[in-house]
Amino acid sequence: MKKILVSFVTMCALVVSTFVQVAGAAGSATENIAVSSSSIVNGSNVSVTISVSNISGVPGGVPNYQSTFIYDSAFFDYVSFSSSAPFGLSYNSTNGKIAGFNSEHPITGTSSNLCTIVLRAKQVGTTTVSTSGSAMGDINADRLSLTLATPRSITITAPVVLSSNNFLSALSVNGYAISPNFNRTVTGYTLTVSNSVSSVTINATKEDPTASVSGTGAKSLSVGSNTANVVVTAENGGKRTYTINITREAAATTPETPKKSNDATLKSLGVSGYVLTPSFNKNITNYSIVVPESLGRVDVNAVPTNAKASILVNGNANWSASVNNITVKVTAEDGTIKNYIITANRAGSVSANQSSNNYLGDINIENYPIEFNKETDNYIITVPFGIEKLNISTTVEDSKAKIEIIGNENFKSGEMNVVEIRVTAENGSLRIYTINVNVTSDPVAEPGEQEKNDEKTSKMDILGIRLAIFFSLLGLLLVGAATWFVLWIRKKKINKK
Repeated sequence: MKKILVSFVTMCALVVSTFVQVAGAAGSATENIAVSSSSIVNGSNVSVTISVSNISGVPGGVPNYQSTFIYDSAFFDYVSFSSSAPFGLSYNSTNGKIAGFNSEHPITGTSSNLCTIVLRAKQVGTTTVSTSGSAMGDINADRLSLTLATPRSITITAPVVLSSNNFLSALSVNGYAISPNFNRTVTGYTLTVSNSVSSVTINATKEDPTASVSGTGAKSLSVGSNTANVVVTAENGGKRTYTINITREAAATTPETPKKSNDATLKSLGVSGYVLTPSFNKNITNYSIVVPESLGRVDVNAVPTNAKASILVNGNANWSASVNNITVKVTAEDGTIKNYIITANRAGSVSANQSSNNYLGDINIENYPIEFNKETDNYIITVPFGIEKLNISTTVEDSKAKIEIIGNENFKSGEMNVVEIRVTAENGSLRIYTINVNVTSDPVAEPGEQEKNDEKTSKMDILGIRLAIFFSLLGLLLVGAATWFVLWIRKKKINKK
């Protein structure tokens, strides 16, 4: 009770000393205000820390502090208050009063943080935070000579919103017309040039000046399929890739046959009696349906976009698992393959509680980089003659998914080779990433080279015939000479007898 009375008397004396100048004041100190940042974005927080330093002439320590914290409520909302003074402080957010006293826990050093007030900016502009009527006293209730804190200015700026615009406003190839006509939302285009064209120049105009564009300028072309990727990176980092598939025709040695279609998309896809999720779109390859637990097969209806493409349906019958994958393989006229997957989940299946994530995290093909997107499951690359397989490394998004790579061997030149990366999720649902690999044909001699070789061969043949005749005649002469010589010797012997 005695301690409480003493504390009360001391506090009263301190309050009185705030308004009355006492001769022979106790020690001295300096009040300070610091802000976490003098420039902040509207909507963000700023921390205001009040501290005291340069405490001197107070051997018993400083057990109290009182002040009024001032800020403009038009610029800030109050968030929180925390005391760091050893004697403890409280804050009244309504009138801004800060006060605290405890003679048993005074500040005994030369400095100390007192409290931190957090404010949230709500208006753009420049304002200040400050204190008023600040006072401190010693344990004898003698007021310190306190140098008041300098108000702190804070500038509040509007938040900078980074643009997400990664569209092009124009895309072209010098001297050629791409197909289809450019549209900012269409990212795939084709172009065919004659064999005499060894390079083209790609031009692109970004829609937003803050975006950046790569992949423009001159591009060398090999005979066959070439892929040109123009990548637009928005200010906020979002990317959009526009792809031009450029085909350089082979040298014309015989009348050119019509180019085979590489369209391996479906015009329509459905399952009799069931609705696909999501709704069919020829660019979406993975769908699902829910079927009764006892159902063992379904009828799949699929129509190719191009009449020359073929369709093969597997997995739509003889079910035994709880999750069954129906594969609709579309083979284009040129051999390009695209797989559509329908995952049939039996009602009440326990696999519903298992992960259905069958996405790849990345595909890396050594020496043949591709612009990978987990939602894009068809890729086309061209490799030189003699390449029989690819060095492929993959990662999965879900560690419980399994990967199987099919067809990555014994590539044939001059035709499309198909590599399938089959990703099976924990619940059995399947996703197939297809890499269509075009191997260039066996190199041929330069035009006219064969005629030169034929001419050389003809000359060698004539020379061989002449030499054969020469040596045949020479042989006959030698035989004749030998015969004459033998007859002459016999005649000489007869005459001697």
